[in-house]
Amino acid sequence: MSIQGNQGNAPAPRRRTVLPFVKIKSPKDYINMYREWWPIGLIVGVIVGVAVGAYQFTKPPVYRTEASLLFVTNPDKVVNIQEVVDTSMKNASELNSHIEQIKSQSFFDYVQSFITKEESEKIRRPYADKDDPTKMPSLASIIMPNIDVYARRNTTIVGISVRNRDPEAAAIIANRYARKYIDYNLDRASTGTQSAIVFLQSQADDLRRKVEQSEKDLQDYRARYNLASLGDNQNVILQRVQTVGTSLIQAQIARINLESQVDKVSKIKESGGNLLDVDFIASFGTIPDLQKQIDQLRADRVQLEQRYLAKHPKMIANASALETAQQQLKENIGKAVSELNERYNLAKAYEDRLNTEKAEADRESQRLDKISVEYKFIENQADLAKSAYSKILDRLNETTISSQLDSVNIKLFDQAWVPSTPVEPNLRSATFQSSFLAIVCLLFVPVLIGTFDTRLKAAWEIEELLGQTLLGEIPSLSKIEMKERLHAVEIGADEIVSEAFRGLYGQMRLNSTVPHPKIMLVTSTVPAEGKS
Repeated sequence: MSIQGNQGNAPAPRRRTVLPFVKIKSPKDYINMYREWWPIGLIVGVIVGVAVGAYQFTKPPVYRTEASLLFVTNPDKVVNIQEVVDTSMKNASELNSHIEQIKSQSFFDYVQSFITKEESEKIRRPYADKDDPTKMPSLASIIMPNIDVYARRNTTIVGISVRNRDPEAAAIIANRYARKYIDYNLDRASTGTQSAIVFLQSQADDLRRKVEQSEKDLQDYRARYNLASLGDNQNVILQRVQTVGTSLIQAQIARINLESQVDKVSKIKESGGNLLDVDFIASFGTIPDLQKQIDQLRADRVQLEQRYLAKHPKMIANASALETAQQQLKENIGKAVSELNERYNLAKAYEDRLNTEKAEADRESQRLDKISVEYKFIENQADLAKSAYSKILDRLNETTISSQLDSVNIKLFDQAWVPSTPVEPNLRSATFQSSFLAIVCLLFVPVLIGTFDTRLKAAWEIEELLGQTLLGEIPSLSKIEMKERLHAVEIGADEIVSEAFRGLYGQMRLNSTVPHPKIMLVTSTVPAEGKS
């Protein structure tokens, strides 16, 4: 109830007051809300808890079972052969890849192809429509949401947990998933190995043809250039070049020596000198002996001249012998000059022939070098083809052996059992959920109701709403009879009520500056709020 003084003579027009949402200012307000509305929160909490608990026990029972797989990190090997499809596990990320593959749609499709019609009906029957039992959901909608695959902590064991309304169906699904994942990897490894064998065999055939063609090209090349062995031919040519080069140097030296003596003979002839100063002529044939003979005859003549006259027979014989010897010497010198010129010409011809042979040997060496480059290229191609063919054959043999070995490192660690008791509904879980929801309702429903409750309940709310100071509060008159309420202050029906009216009157006198007579308007928002 709002009480205000009016300074005018006319009554103020009556307006309907609309109370806005009151903002909460402190935690104390939440406490007041909770104190006011906690019974409703308790009732709602009990209803929700009981309803949730009852709903839990109305659901069909669900059974859970689990199968597990062991992933061997270092499997034993009969032979040290690299597999085509490596299923060994090296780190945790590969284990996560296996987990994701088990949960994948593609693997479910693989498993589904091995589920018989009877097993499918057994799995789907508990989920059939109550009104129409012939309507049953698909296997995917039943199995995939109710399967959980996880790695056990600090191990390489993967658990496959399955939930189903039929305990035998749950065990069937878990065991089928575990066993078929091993088969799935075996099929994948076998398929990859067989594909690799086909590929390697094709490559081996191609490389064998290349090797045969390379060998044929080498034979044709050797036949075309008449090469029994390129290396031997090159060695022969190299030795020939070296020999001819050595002989050419010697011939050049001999020719230079002879040439110098021929030039010396020419100069001596031009100057009229003694040809015996030429070493070749001085040592040619019998010239040294004739030279000695002439010297001896001259020495004898000197002695004879001391004893005999010119006409003496000994002097005549000496002169005749000396003349004969000189004539022979002259003839031998002529022969020596001719021999020197002949030797010089022969040396020059020999040198020219050696130059020709060396040029031919050089050309042959260059030709063999050029042939060698082409030959080496063809030979290298043949060697590469042989090496690749050998490697492909080795890998083909390894792959063939690998296809005959069990190379999958996944083992069935534990198979699923048929559970005897359901995991749902669970009394402990249902009790916990019901209690939790009841407590949530008990705590938050009072606050929620109080937040949306816009009624005025305290004096400060009225002051904040109207922006005016409250003059006083009149308590409820419910304890005073109806006929006495109009004169409650006059007759003193209730001292508290009387004191409240007197306090209100005193505040009006103290705060009002309007002179007498005064007019007081009493109003409220709805009927029966105490205006009378």
